[in-house]
Amino acid sequence: MQTKNSLKFSVDSQLMGELGEKLVTKNYIALSELIKNAYDADADNVTIRFINASDGGSKDNDSEIQIIDDGVGLAYEDVKRNWMRIATTYKVSNPISSIYGRIRTGNKGIGRFACQKISRRLELETTAKIGESRYETTKVIFDWKQFKPGSNLTEIPCEYKTYKSRSGKTGFILRLINLREHWTQRDFNMLRRQTVLLSIQRGAKRKGYIEDPGFEINIDAPEFESGEGILLEQFMNAGWGKLEGKILANGTIKLTLDGLNIGIKKYEFPDRYKSLKGVAFEIAWIPQEPENYRDRRSLTKNVAEKLREWGGVKVYLDGFRIYPYGGPKDDWLGIDFDVARRKAALEHDPLISLAKKLHLDHTRVLLLQPRHRSLIGRVHIDSEKADSFVVKMDREGLVQNEAYDDLVDIVKKSINWMTVYYAVFRRRVANQKKEEAFKEFVASSNLEKTDSSKLVDKAINVLSGTAKDRGQLKENRQTLSLVRQAEKVIKTKIKDTDAELAVLRSVASTGPLMFVFAHEVKGTIATLNTHALYIESLLPNISSKHKSELIEIADSLRDSSHRFNQLSRLFGVFSAAKSLDKKRFFLLEKLEVIKSGFAFIVKEFKIDFDISCVSENIKTPRILEAELYSILVNLITNSIKALIAGNGKNIKVEASIENGFVMSVMDDGVGLAEKYWEDVFEPLTIDPDNKIYSKLSIRLGDKDLSALGKGTGLGLSIVKGIIESNGGSVAFVKPSDGWSSCMRVELP
Repeated sequence: MQTKNSLKFSVDSQLMGELGEKLVTKNYIALSELIKNAYDADADNVTIRFINASDGGSKDNDSEIQIIDDGVGLAYEDVKRNWMRIATTYKVSNPISSIYGRIRTGNKGIGRFACQKISRRLELETTAKIGESRYETTKVIFDWKQFKPGSNLTEIPCEYKTYKSRSGKTGFILRLINLREHWTQRDFNMLRRQTVLLSIQRGAKRKGYIEDPGFEINIDAPEFESGEGILLEQFMNAGWGKLEGKILANGTIKLTLDGLNIGIKKYEFPDRYKSLKGVAFEIAWIPQEPENYRDRRSLTKNVAEKLREWGGVKVYLDGFRIYPYGGPKDDWLGIDFDVARRKAALEHDPLISLAKKLHLDHTRVLLLQPRHRSLIGRVHIDSEKADSFVVKMDREGLVQNEAYDDLVDIVKKSINWMTVYYAVFRRRVANQKKEEAFKEFVASSNLEKTDSSKLVDKAINVLSGTAKDRGQLKENRQTLSLVRQAEKVIKTKIKDTDAELAVLRSVASTGPLMFVFAHEVKGTIATLNTHALYIESLLPNISSKHKSELIEIADSLRDSSHRFNQLSRLFGVFSAAKSLDKKRFFLLEKLEVIKSGFAFIVKEFKIDFDISCVSENIKTPRILEAELYSILVNLITNSIKALIAGNGKNIKVEASIENGFVMSVMDDGVGLAEKYWEDVFEPLTIDPDNKIYSKLSIRLGDKDLSALGKGTGLGLSIVKGIIESNGGSVAFVKPSDGWSSCMRVELP
């Protein structure tokens, strides 16, 4: 007997838990998805409220997290069709929000799983407008303990109630009750970083939609540090400094700056700008270097880079954004233009006087001024007080009258004033580092602040005097001879050391030049990008006959900018390695940094830099990060020079940890005769085979050779010293077939 019919899938409730664990691995990721849902619902504001979250974890606790937004909300049928449906395709078929035209960020219905992962109970309340003066509110309770494995997900009831009214306020309230895990300060910080980019997008106009006022995230979490306030304001306060300005009724401009390592500074310009009465502004400066942030726990380098993508000083009139000021490509203050033309000198007399008073070179202060994208800020105009501003007929910008020119002038002067104190900050940091380095050197060497030759003479005299007092020198010729030999050895060593120190002093003196050069490189990058943008802006008005040529020029400028940027990254390798703690590092990760830094040379000379044989799991022994970079940079630089001199094309790095840490660097360049394998590790030994620099000069010419650097003969000496001080060894070894040289490093 046969039975023929159809079968239907059923869903075990365990699916909710399993999907929650797999799709949402961290609490802060789970909560950030719920905040994204508020953004997708066209909310202007969302509040995240933590109640005893740090005490969560046990089955019976009163911990709770609330997410409250003022978005469009959901009607009962939408709750039923979308919220209560797993893996709904609603956001796939509706990728753009209905009111502001936002690109929706949430996906896969992760919000449901996030709720289940975070807490043991969820209470949902939402209100939506369903008609003229008609609102519908729906409340649903989810008790996740009812979703037991083995039960059918579609048959578990969730208690709800719904009602309609003539008045109401749209939005969503999620109460995550009885948290499954306790929240740490680190979890809380990660949540803030995850969501800050939503709050930075302050205002947008999208064709066919109502103007987006932005998305403000408010935090109410007194149990955590930085747990209260507006998220965007917190991150603006985390950079190097925040500038606040206010123009009083009589036209007086009052400035306040709160900056890292300089405290709070106040200033009042002698100029009067009566056309700007009622104008106020706040501007945050977020430099590239993380060590210059006031709150490095909140503002990581990656977060800062993303913030800078939305950088710029925006303008608001009576609370409404005026476009296009302050967009990613709208440098209405002309800051990048000044940077591109290398404007260095202060031009405003009061600022010149201030710089001189602070012992700064007023002709070079503006070399440190920020880029447009490094500033995040807002200018607020009160039209009743500042009644000289006129909005253009098409609502796109302000009429360029006297008030507008005054506004540009005073904001730029204020930023220049801030730059003066940034220069003070940079000088203080440099002096602190110099003093710390000197103290460490003196302490580790047990030296007095005395000339080294006099110090040695004094030591010899003490030794000789002690021996004479004991009557040993006259009675024992062998002892006398030994002392004299010791004197000769010490004096010879001092002479050699002085020669090395002379070279080291010369190298050290290039530090300030390298700083200026690195700054010039950054300026060149800005200039190239600015010129490329300017050329592209001209294209609509250029005949098609010349467009392709201009596009090619713009692309060439961007390519040059990219190469300079890679060069700048190489300079940053050592400035980033400042820790004095010895640690173990993943070798491949550091090699990738070096490879990226040398990319401009590798590409130019078509060199194959192969690190594919280095396993991502190989770690170095404990070593200072700066020491590791010194080893890698010196070895790779030598290989690159050998390749260019010998028309070679390949560098390969291999590593293993079977019998201690072993690394080999091979190249097919000019090679080195075996008789010089030990000599090159002696200080001041430069190219003993006379193969590299003579051939480099022929291939490249003196100008290009100077760009590569002729070397001081100290590189391999430094490498050897570092490796031996860490209990290891370094040596040239016989290369395998196909390679000209091989340097082998061993560390225990």
